[in-house]
Amino acid sequence: MNATYSELELEKIIKEMEKTTQNKKDSIIKESFSQREYFYPFLLALITASLTQLTGINAFLQYSRIILQKAGLSSNIISMLGTSGITLVNLLSTLLAFFLIDKLGRKPIFIIGSSGIVVAHIFSALVLLFIAPSVFRGYLCLIGLMLFIFFFAMGPGVILWLIISEMLPTPIRSKGMSICLFSVFLITYILSSSFQVISKIAGFQATLFSVHFFL
Repeated sequence: MNATYSELELEKIIKEMEKTTQNKKDSIIKESFSQREYFYPFLLALITASLTQLTGINAFLQYSRIILQKAGLSSNIISMLGTSGITLVNLLSTLLAFFLIDKLGRKPIFIIGSSGIVVAHIFSALVLLFIAPSVFRGYLCLIGLMLFIFFFAMGPGVILWLIISEMLPTPIRSKGMSICLFSVFLITYILSSSFQVISKIAGFQATLFSVHFFL
């Protein structure tokens, strides 16, 4: 009886100690986020993660077949082959980035990738704006999308989380990464669910012109 009572008391004390320790950790984290030396790196990391997703990468991957059909590749087979080609480019450019990270460094790859995304968006927007709907325009749009996917996967797509982890100081790194990840999923959901509505109202060319400003 006494042994059982002692065990229950010991278990209760351990739980209280764990709860106190967790509260102290939460308090330290809150204080860390409020400190200037931690707040600005966290804010910069959050903005970087959010703006990278605002390029529309997931929305364009999800609706690539519809974009190609609207551009002029009306055949379902051709548009599906184009989508498969975009997926292949995404894979190959990601593998290429792994080989270039150590040779060129993170910053040059990030700058090259971001610059390439801007060029690809402007190219695709100009194609949709000035060329009449045709198979030729569809292929040009496919090239633009492939360039976009290539530069994103080679640059921000691979480097983003490495850069963010280096931006965040150790005391707030885990919580900061979690918040950045949440913002990425939130923006992805909003863009993916509203992309078709925005494109119908403004047009694909206006959508492409607008998203490159986030870089």
